[in-house]
Amino acid sequence: MSNRPRDAVSGLCISQHNSGLAILDTVAGRVFVSNETGARIWASLSAGLTIDEISNEVAETFGISRQQAKQDTGTFVKELERHALLVRRPV
Repeated sequence: MSNRPRDAVSGLCISQHNSGLAILDTVAGRVFVSNETGARIWASLSAGLTIDEISNEVAETFGISRQQAKQDTGTFVKELERHALLVRRPV
């Protein structure tokens, strides 16, 4: 199973820019915003990367340990799941 963002068909409008990410969930009537790191994680999830692959990218990009990157990535993914912005799909 992989984590993948819900798509626009399911009611998400996404604005991704240099300083972050804004997601409008038109079904729930909520807005979710994040910083640049969250935007990179979202883009990587959309591209089908695994949590480990994303964590490695985050560590290299932001100069943090892989352990810290994996923890931070996991926390962000859990938030996306909690807000039903992420669904698990078979690989």
